[in-house]
Amino acid sequence: MHDPESKRRQRRSAGMVAIALSTMLPWAIPSDGRATPIPAEDALASWLDDESPARGLQDGVDWTLDGSEIVTTANADGALVSDFSVSGDFEFTVRIEAIETPYDDDTVGLLFGYQDSSNHYRLGWEAGGSPDGDPPAGHGGTGARGLWLVVEQAETGTLLYNDPDLFRPQSTPHVFRVGRVGGDVYFTVTEASGAEVASATVSEASFMMGGVGFYSESQTARYGSMDLNSTTTGVPSQLGAGVLILVEPNPFLASTAIQFELTHRTSIVAQIYDVRGRTVRSLAAGSFAEGVHRVDWDGLDADGGKLSAGVYFFRVQGGAVDAAEKLVLLR
Repeated sequence: MHDPESKRRQRRSAGMVAIALSTMLPWAIPSDGRATPIPAEDALASWLDDESPARGLQDGVDWTLDGSEIVTTANADGALVSDFSVSGDFEFTVRIEAIETPYDDDTVGLLFGYQDSSNHYRLGWEAGGSPDGDPPAGHGGTGARGLWLVVEQAETGTLLYNDPDLFRPQSTPHVFRVGRVGGDVYFTVTEASGAEVASATVSEASFMMGGVGFYSESQTARYGSMDLNSTTTGVPSQLGAGVLILVEPNPFLASTAIQFELTHRTSIVAQIYDVRGRTVRSLAAGSFAEGVHRVDWDGLDADGGKLSAGVYFFRVQGGAVDAAEKLVLLR
């Protein structure tokens, strides 16, 4: 039985969580550029049930499985975000059909580069109802109408693209694609026939690593035919088996202690990455015995420079071990 509240508590709880690439999901992201379908049942079981990105609400969402599609069965606000992060070049595709009701003419869209509901990219399309994030004016809502691409950082949304006169037809399926090539992000929206509705490419490198997903803001909709084409392997960010990681405190101001537990002796490298996928600090390297080990991070880079507040990742790699955990640095 799908229990969003239980899963949300599990994802956000403090304590040891097991994460490993080999047990992320029954499917795997290829590293040769091939698109791989994401089964709806796996996404529903494993992905994060989060608040809507612009309105900051989690209201009325009841994600359910209907054949090969995930459906919101109410005029809902919420998001469903992957339990892995993607770095490097990628393309994420979802077929979305907003369900027409007498009062439902609001927003559906995709998320990528997702750190959390206050730091991400979002592609949204509305049908003449509420604009991006209004009402209420929560998070980094821009108030844009029609079709938009937004980057939100620390609850401040910036429009990368907007066609205020292009409104979404009701009860008509469309294929949404978002992706990255180098320092550019892009999107396309097409009809089911393949005819293009809109597209744009923008130079934007705020988030070079992050989750993917989809969202609804005051809209009933169906989401299916999900594909991910990536030249890099996803970094897991939820549950699995193999490496246990505990970060305390998190978020942190001056320093944090990171404990990781190995199930056998392994040669590993433990590093800190920023959201662009760059290594900013190496914390440990060498052969580590089975058991719990601790490293500390003081929020400084490899040269001793003070890093800015934001989201970072601790990653431990070596042999069959490849696991990561998100860190939030405050200033």
